[in-house]
Amino acid sequence: MSAHRPSDQLAEALRLLPHASHGRAAVTRRALPFVLLAQHLVTRGSVLLRIPAGQIESRVLDGTVLAYHAHPAADWTEQALGVQLVGTVTTVRPTDAERAAFDRSGERPARVPDATGATPPAAEPGGTASGAGTAAVEDPPGTLYARLEPMLATVRHPADADADTATDAETAGDAGDADEAARLSR
Repeated sequence: MSAHRPSDQLAEALRLLPHASHGRAAVTRRALPFVLLAQHLVTRGSVLLRIPAGQIESRVLDGTVLAYHAHPAADWTEQALGVQLVGTVTTVRPTDAERAAFDRSGERPARVPDATGATPPAAEPGGTASGAGTAAVEDPPGTLYARLEPMLATVRHPADADADTATDAETAGDAGDADEAARLSR
């Protein structure tokens, strides 16, 4: 695994995350793990999560530690590029522009409108810009928005997975060689 300083990992994770359309958030609820499907938008060093209605209550999230995991290449296999962030989370009321940035189909990454107010590619039909502002987009009742302030990050590159596998194989081979040498010396 490549050696990175924690700040390097966090910067890389925040750079890669906008390429993923969605991810999974994990929190504990009464000491049991609870996994949520969520969309995300990276804004000013934090991550705005859009959690579809009915998955969790805001009071359960506020002030807790949350882990968020996504695959920027949209490949959820073991060998795929993966990003994980861990930090505290607070439920928030997003701006109209932030709300409009999310693709309600969940197929495309969230995108904030540009300075001219143009509709982002991820906005659904009906979430169009009017003049210099962005029209409000309605969410189903119970949709939750939460801001993750990441403190730790891990970026797993496909090359890291290959290196881990090779290291495991080399270690097993070295142990086999030692066993073979011990057997021959008897």
